[in-house]
Amino acid sequence: MLLTLALGIAALWLTVHLTISKRLEEGLDKLSSYPIYVYAEDEQGLEKARLTLKDIGSLKSLTVEEGMEAAAKTVEAYQLNIDGEQLQKYYFPDVLSVNFQPVEASIQDRVTALNRLGKVFPAKDIEAHREQVSEILKEQQQIGIYRHYIDGIMLIFTILIMLFGRLSFELNLLLIQKYNSASVVDRIRYYGRLRNQTIMLAVLPPLFGFAFYQLIHILGKTAVSIGWHHFALQVLGFIIADLGALFIVRAKAAPIVKNIEIKVVVPSGDDDA
Repeated sequence: MLLTLALGIAALWLTVHLTISKRLEEGLDKLSSYPIYVYAEDEQGLEKARLTLKDIGSLKSLTVEEGMEAAAKTVEAYQLNIDGEQLQKYYFPDVLSVNFQPVEASIQDRVTALNRLGKVFPAKDIEAHREQVSEILKEQQQIGIYRHYIDGIMLIFTILIMLFGRLSFELNLLLIQKYNSASVVDRIRYYGRLRNQTIMLAVLPPLFGFAFYQLIHILGKTAVSIGWHHFALQVLGFIIADLGALFIVRAKAAPIVKNIEIKVVVPSGDDDA
């Protein structure tokens, strides 16, 4: 019963964390759909931009388009009533599209890229979709805060439920032991079972959550990535609750065990004869 409760808590915590992590990854996908555009007059300018950004880790691609080609795509995408001859009358600078991977590191890398490009190109030559990106980042920050709050609440919930659940279970066993004859073997068995129960309740629930996550990830049921810190937090919660319950149980058991009389029967001399 207690193990079932522990597994249920681990599964609930994992489900909540998966839901929040999915929201964060959706935000990163949305963020990656807004590249940074750099407009340059010649190939030398584009090469300078590439060299400036090449060592940024979360870059997905650096795509160069000729000005006329980029303008034609814009006309087609927005279905503008402009034909090719009209476009030929204008001059369009070449465009470097800076695309990022949908990963958390891209948030800071985007800032780094803009800072580097700002030192090389004037602001009018850089299109960063600042309003859209700012809105997405604000939402990501709020969801991240909610995740920390929920992890804290789940940690406290786990400690309290497991602490009092384990206490109730163990103290009931102590009451039963109090009214039954106890022997040295009984005491050894009890403390051995207590130790095994502690290890099982502290390790199995987080291990169950990790194994379940790996299974649904391998089967393709979810593409959400969960960091190791979530499972470490689960382990911490279960260990604190279990060790706390164990400490209280041992403190309560000490006077009871001390008062238990253990009788040793010594064979009489007649039997030896």
